[in-house]
Amino acid sequence: MKLALRKTSAVGAPRHHRFFNAMTRARLVTRYCHSGIVVGDRLMHVTLSDGLHETDYTPDRWDLFDLGDERDGEVLALFERHKGTLYDVFSLLAFVGIPFRDSERLYCYEWCYLALTGEHPKGRVTPETLLALVLKGPQK
Repeated sequence: MKLALRKTSAVGAPRHHRFFNAMTRARLVTRYCHSGIVVGDRLMHVTLSDGLHETDYTPDRWDLFDLGDERDGEVLALFERHKGTLYDVFSLLAFVGIPFRDSERLYCYEWCYLALTGEHPKGRVTPETLLALVLKGPQK
């Protein structure tokens, strides 16, 4: 299993996606605009258009952080339980000072937090939150 953090928009992304990704990086003062979890050749991530879904993984434009394979089965089962969950647009308001959380939805960093810890986040999650979890080591 790997934490995948993307630095730029996907190849061929529409202009509004590129704008949103640039705004994400600027607001969070981070180099990463998107995240997902890779198990084998499967990338599991959350997007506005598709919610939590999987795609074939291609390593272009991603930084990978190896998490070992001890929890692969657990994370795949977690993904199956949450597959199709809608994108959590409203929780993004926390990044502009409006504390709101929709526990029925996920944004990309929240999905990764859930996959890494087995728990829904209680506050906002950034790429740096995820990197701090990776540095701490296995969570379960």
